[in-house]
Amino acid sequence: MTSNFGAVGFSKKTGETTEEDWTDVNEPGISVYEKSKLLAEQRAWAYVKEHDIELVTINPVAILGPFLGEHVTGSFGLVKNLLNGSMSRVPNIPLNVVDVRDVADLHIRAMITPAAKNERFIASSDGAISMPEIAQLLKRDRPEIADKISD
Repeated sequence: MTSNFGAVGFSKKTGETTEEDWTDVNEPGISVYEKSKLLAEQRAWAYVKEHDIELVTINPVAILGPFLGEHVTGSFGLVKNLLNGSMSRVPNIPLNVVDVRDVADLHIRAMITPAAKNERFIASSDGAISMPEIAQLLKRDRPEIADKISD
């Protein structure tokens, strides 16, 4: 099951967030989307326990990478707004990101690895990247549109 990092790490204020952590459903500032992922995952684990079946959840941070259609998720929307110059200023916000292909790979590994049974996995690349760093990477890798990218 694809869940969301919002189900894991939005309540822990100090220390390392692990798969053992759960976001408090009443956490101030939690979005409706993240709350829905939290509640859905909690209900899925309750169902699994009640019916003695297996489950694995992947809890990704902001997912970036190639996409298949025109639907733009919140994570892709950040990059889209950088690319089209619609941001008047790029906020210096650090993000943890993961490539969509790595998330897909994690799902496959979870299905074929017996030790993954009934586990949760946070999906994140090492470290964080800031929005200005993403803008600079886009400018470097897409010089033909660099003048359109927000600063």
